[in-house]
Amino acid sequence: MSLTAGCAAPETGGETASDLERSRREHLQDCLAGGRCKLAALSPDERTLVESALARLNHEACLRGESTCDEARLTEAHHREVGAAADARNFELCRSGLPACDPARLTLDQREEARRAFDERNFRGCMNAVGTLLACDLSALNETQQAAVRRRNEDVNFWSCRTGAFGCREDLLSDAQRAAIVRSAPLYR
Repeated sequence: MSLTAGCAAPETGGETASDLERSRREHLQDCLAGGRCKLAALSPDERTLVESALARLNHEACLRGESTCDEARLTEAHHREVGAAADARNFELCRSGLPACDPARLTLDQREEARRAFDERNFRGCMNAVGTLLACDLSALNETQQAAVRRRNEDVNFWSCRTGAFGCREDLLSDAQRAAIVRSAPLYR
């Protein structure tokens, strides 16, 4: 969003009036879009339009948390909006369990919601511990969840042993499961 660098003003020399006008329009559009712009080539009204457009583009970049944001060019109202947007982005980072989360910036309610989201992700990870990228911290589960994970793991292990699948842990089979495997014909020959 440079106001003086690059794109020179329309040249004169062999160009027709329509070429010059087209070149001026393109230059103005580049300026309004935050591209290279030479203010000296613009009329006072066009400069006002460009400065307004650049302020809007900067405000939008700041709202999105982009590195091109120039907070010094924001109004006080825009500073408040940008701060609220940054807080909302941080909350989403925390709810998603991402490392860029800054828990110190969360309200008490947001901390509780982020914790609930962690608990849900953790339980899903523990319930789907085979072939998933979700982490599992068994110690963070409540007793009911731990029992559900234990039952699920026992069922998966029983199925693995019964079908001869990789991952069977015979030492984890109950006596009843061992007997069921012996009684049943193998599912795969």
